[in-house]
Amino acid sequence: MNGFTQFPSEMQPACSCFPTQAMLVDVRASCEFQAGHLPNAVSLPIDDLRDLIREHYPDKTTPIVVYCKSGLRSARAEHILQGMGYLHVHNGGSMLELAQWLPQFSQ
Repeated sequence: MNGFTQFPSEMQPACSCFPTQAMLVDVRASCEFQAGHLPNAVSLPIDDLRDLIREHYPDKTTPIVVYCKSGLRSARAEHILQGMGYLHVHNGGSMLELAQWLPQFSQ
């Protein structure tokens, strides 16, 4: 699947803004990521996001879902990435919220 996370069709009615497949980006601090994260997620802490995103996803058409602990940092990350020209960025909210839609990812 080339690193993409497949979002189940059941999720689409509740979150129709999500693409069918997307890269999962965890914008929490590295220590939070190490304590637990969704499978296939890439850790790009919010403070380093501007510098690291180009290394991981140079194609600005890549569908990306960002998440964090509460949804605040992911909202900020969504705004940052859109400002950088990324076209398909979606705020997944908190890891727990996202995990409820992706029960196979719950840890």
